[in-house]
Amino acid sequence: MDTSAARTDFLLRAGLVPVAVGICYLFPWDGLRSLTTLLSVEMTGWAYPEWVRIGSDRAAFHGVVLHYTIACTLVDAWAGAIPLVWKTRSSPARNLGYLAALALLVFAVNTIRQASVNLLFGAGLPLKPVHDVLAASAYLLVWVEILRRGAWRENAAIPVRAPAEGLRVPNPSHRGRTTALARSCATAGIFPSVFRRQFRIAR
Repeated sequence: MDTSAARTDFLLRAGLVPVAVGICYLFPWDGLRSLTTLLSVEMTGWAYPEWVRIGSDRAAFHGVVLHYTIACTLVDAWAGAIPLVWKTRSSPARNLGYLAALALLVFAVNTIRQASVNLLFGAGLPLKPVHDVLAASAYLLVWVEILRRGAWRENAAIPVRAPAEGLRVPNPSHRGRTTALARSCATAGIFPSVFRRQFRIAR
């Protein structure tokens, strides 16, 4: 694989990541933030009923209020991944299908992350370290999937073995027998084109 071509393609795609994330933040994502808040509270209510939803994008626990922003949904990570996972040699339908599957994966990972933050914070662990560690873990999982997809590697040239390497040099000792056989066939009117090529090589 041509690593220089893959590196160049990766750098070009990486330059588009901030653009994709910036476009993502142009939208409020109210529905997604509301759903994230709802699921995080519902999934931890069985252990800590003190977790309550006090707004479409806010939850509270013993007076501590959490505000679920766009970053809390990981949709920015999904948007930033688009330039890195879009395969130019695949059809738009295939790429869109993959992005839909990736969105479901990111949503599932983030839902588990938010529920885990609530459970660990409810158990008495400090909120910020718990939040930061689980956030880093979630972003790492997304990055691992981006590396697995590796769309920037699709345009790297793959060297092909030269056909000459597989050719055999005719054995000089067979030249006489080949020439005699060719003459016999020519006399009989049987001289296939393939054999003519072989005869020319032998001569």
